[in-house]
Amino acid sequence: MTKRVCFLLIFQVILAAASGIIHTADAGNDLFVSRQPDTYDLTAHLSYIEDATGTLTFEQIGQPGKKNQWHRVPEATVNFGYTDAAFWFMLRLINTETVPLKRVMEIAYPVLDHIDVYQVTADGKTIHTKMGDKQPFHLRPILHRNFMIPVTLAPNAPLKIFIRVKTSSSMQIPLNLWKERAWMAKRLNESLNLGLFFGIMLIMGLYNLFVFISVREIYYLFYVCFVLCMTIFLASLKGLSFQYLWPHNVLWNDQSIIVGLAGVILFCALFIRVFINLPGNRPLSSKFMLLIAAISAIIIGSTFFLPYRVMIQWVILTAVIAIVGATVIAIIRWIDGDISARYFMLAWSAMMFGGIILAANKFNLIPRNLFTENATSYGMALQVILLSIALAERLNLEKQNSLTAQREAYKHERLARKAQEDALQIQKHANEILEQRVSERTIDLQQANEMLETLSITDGLTGTKNRRYFDEIYPREFKRAIRDKTPLGILMLDIDHFKNFNDTYGHLTGDECLRMVASKIENALQRVSDMAFRYGGEEFCVLLPNTQTKGALIVAKRIRKKIETTDFKFNNKNVTVTISIGLISSIPPQNRHPEELISNADKALYQSKQNGRNRVTVYKVANN
Repeated sequence: MTKRVCFLLIFQVILAAASGIIHTADAGNDLFVSRQPDTYDLTAHLSYIEDATGTLTFEQIGQPGKKNQWHRVPEATVNFGYTDAAFWFMLRLINTETVPLKRVMEIAYPVLDHIDVYQVTADGKTIHTKMGDKQPFHLRPILHRNFMIPVTLAPNAPLKIFIRVKTSSSMQIPLNLWKERAWMAKRLNESLNLGLFFGIMLIMGLYNLFVFISVREIYYLFYVCFVLCMTIFLASLKGLSFQYLWPHNVLWNDQSIIVGLAGVILFCALFIRVFINLPGNRPLSSKFMLLIAAISAIIIGSTFFLPYRVMIQWVILTAVIAIVGATVIAIIRWIDGDISARYFMLAWSAMMFGGIILAANKFNLIPRNLFTENATSYGMALQVILLSIALAERLNLEKQNSLTAQREAYKHERLARKAQEDALQIQKHANEILEQRVSERTIDLQQANEMLETLSITDGLTGTKNRRYFDEIYPREFKRAIRDKTPLGILMLDIDHFKNFNDTYGHLTGDECLRMVASKIENALQRVSDMAFRYGGEEFCVLLPNTQTKGALIVAKRIRKKIETTDFKFNNKNVTVTISIGLISSIPPQNRHPEELISNADKALYQSKQNGRNRVTVYKVANN
């Protein structure tokens, strides 16, 4: 009995020593987690060690001598600015309930390079999670733009969490603990807000692009490029680009932030220079804007060769200089009496405010919170809208100036009528101007007609050629095959069970399915002469000129395989989409009607449907 008691005491001592390998900075710093509330701000419960050399390991920070090196986080937010040091953070969570609690820990700063999270349970088990934007996106435990770590808290037991962060971006660690349901609700709200913002940017960009195409004013093109670069910059800063556009390109993910921000400065400088009429009124200010644009272009080129840490600080510094300089120049032009400068300042002040707040936040001059992190987005959205209004007002002003000039011209014309020779000269000049304008409008009309012609032969939903264009092309190809005595291949394709697909998933998802199928068909065609058409509803047609049955069968199987193996998702679930194909390839006889080939291809398609779908059926003809 005594031996058993001693054995148990020794075992408990060993277990206590094992669970205490890593010491906490302050026992009063523990966070007691219960079923409520839905979220905890973990900053107040963090302790940290600054690893200046970046060499400390997880095992080393657990040494007893390291205990006194832990420090409490001094502020309400973790923001150490730009630093070469690595930082270790520690907290301890204690489940006060009698049942396990599942939570999600969020690090809401998507541009951190390297993150190592160690979860040490009460029984000494360690769970290591490696993340960061230097890792491919698919390796994250939860696929989200922020860094999400699943946490399971055993009942009435502590869980120690150690986080190592090393980054070339600003050292900011906004840390929260969420219920999964509450985090999903927050994620939905964020998605709505981000969707609204980027929707505004897209609409404003497209609107002003169309205006540029219409009026051919260069400052509209600069403005569109400015909006595009700002969209890229903010999408990269918030981690959306890494999640959706380039999840495997970790190098470009960092570079895109610098390229986007430098592009914003570049095109903004060019836009300001033209919009408030600097070259003809303020040559020195015009040269300053060109200098800022040149520096931004150099930054964009240097981004691919120099370290991110150096380039991000240079581009932020350039942005601050550009903002201050542009503000001073715009005020000067306002004082000069330039009306465009007045409208520009109203819009510019919104982005200037957001840009300065973002720069101050990244350099740790002001704390990181919801407002400071999104100030640029708010300011940019407001600025884009106001600048679009300013551009429209400038067009209206130029129109009024043109009308005023025209009225003055008429006034002088009436005075000039006193002399017949002057009147004839004025009339001749007016006729020349009119002819030039008619010629310009004729060219614009021709371009519009060509664009309309392109739209008229394209299916608006799938982007492939439509039935109207098929009815125009097919007779020509049929006659050519007869004349050259070459085989003409036709594939008739139909999506299997598409009506049930629409009834089950809805017409919007059905439209996405049609677009996916059309894209796969187009991608499967390798010759320029091969053409795909939307024949009607869920049915497509492919023309394969000068293609025998063997070659047409290869193309048909390729199309069927691409569509069958495509992961079409609905509500994050894979939905299998298949097609049935009818094939015919034949050298058309002289006395045959073009509809006969199509009818035979349809028959083959019907056989594919009858024989179980998701297959290719060849209609066999005598001369093939």
